[in-house]
Amino acid sequence: MKKVWKKEEKNTEAKLANRSILVTGGTGFIGSRVLERLKKEKDANLIVLSRTKQGKETPNIEYIICDISSEDSLRAIKGRIQSVDYVLHMAAMIPKSSLKDDLDENFKQNLLPTINLLKTLPSNIKGFVYSSSIDVYGEPIYNPIDEKHPTNPLTYYGASKLATEKFLSIFFKDKGIPFTILRYSQVYGPGEPIVKAIPVFISKIIRGEPPVIFGDGSDIRDYVYVDDVADATVLALNKNLNGIFNIGSGKGYSIKEVLDIIIEISGKKVEPIYMDRIKKSFNSTLDITLAKEKLGYLPLTCIEVGLEKELKFMANLK
Repeated sequence: MKKVWKKEEKNTEAKLANRSILVTGGTGFIGSRVLERLKKEKDANLIVLSRTKQGKETPNIEYIICDISSEDSLRAIKGRIQSVDYVLHMAAMIPKSSLKDDLDENFKQNLLPTINLLKTLPSNIKGFVYSSSIDVYGEPIYNPIDEKHPTNPLTYYGASKLATEKFLSIFFKDKGIPFTILRYSQVYGPGEPIVKAIPVFISKIIRGEPPVIFGDGSDIRDYVYVDDVADATVLALNKNLNGIFNIGSGKGYSIKEVLDIIIEISGKKVEPIYMDRIKKSFNSTLDITLAKEKLGYLPLTCIEVGLEKELKFMANLK
């Protein structure tokens, strides 16, 4: 039987009474921080979908083992999620370098799970928040990048995130259900998978090894601390607005500047090794004005403090 979607008022703020929130990606790097914040909201009853059971059950949080890339897996738990009011969709594959940018994996881990999820959701949800990426913009035409900037992704990862945005936008367009897209910049912090520059630098410096910079290290990026991203995500869930919002620090730092800060904080006597760059050089920072105005978002963690926290965390893992 075809679903009949109930029309709801657009741009309504989330009701703060006994909300049931479905969370995907809640055990990941960013998602786990978001869960910690949502656990403190007494009105929020959380259902977390995870491939393997992780995290401690609490009075307001339930973990359900489910692989959302499998339609059969989602179908099996469909009855258990029919009471959800809001959806926070953060599940995605971990972005790696463009050299390991796999077409099939991006389809299977980003776009396909979203399509499966849409087929399983109840017909009367009140809002949906999707965690997207700065990668949808590609090489900037101008900086800082605002939400009106053209989207021309350079990788399958960026293309899969943009395609997911489009699928979701079409799906919710005529249903009167608020749909929020959050485009995160370069998120860093304790617990970050060791696949990007900052944790790779830190792991080498901790071991006393020289970090490697490809090119001259002048590329500028917008690095945002994971706790600030978690705050923004919860704000978006509570505001329940239609729209796209950039979530970053609003500031740009070159990769060489970031490395210099890490070395200074560590107190190690190491010098970077410079190698020929493989990817094209460009700068990118986000304009976060809209998120500040509409969501009340304000990044609070300066890069020096954030990097010190990540370095201490990784040093304690030794």
